[in-house]
Amino acid sequence: MFEIFLGPDDISVTLIEGSVSVAPQEAGKGQGTGPSTALQPEPPTATRLRPGDRLVMRAGHIASLTQVDPETALSWRTGMLQFRDVTLEEAVAEMNRYSDTKLRVDDPALAQERLSGAFPAGDPDLFAEALKLYLPVDICRRDGAIVISPAGPASQ
Repeated sequence: MFEIFLGPDDISVTLIEGSVSVAPQEAGKGQGTGPSTALQPEPPTATRLRPGDRLVMRAGHIASLTQVDPETALSWRTGMLQFRDVTLEEAVAEMNRYSDTKLRVDDPALAQERLSGAFPAGDPDLFAEALKLYLPVDICRRDGAIVISPAGPASQ
């Protein structure tokens, strides 16, 4: 069993159990029975995943291959999203999959802050308010989104 997520800029495949191979779209193209193609580059090879592997492809190349807890990877099925030592950027991207109201982090340094926790899928307001307990952040609504920014001096 595996899970595939097609994002705006990437594709991720998470293997829960069994075995699966992932190859870039170009793999296998250009193979034919015509004349020798010795001067052509070798086609990309497939990557075989093991249970708990998450492979992310971006622009036809492997962007990352990480280990995840398979149970955590499927937690969305219960309506909860579980994060374990992920960047705020990664958590926001996952939360945004489940709501029309989008979360946004405009500060690159803040986006790299790490967090862990369990949050209800589809409730960006609760997620944003909970962040105040974890990180020194301010929350405001702007242009139809919930914007998460570093806390100002008066907020600390």
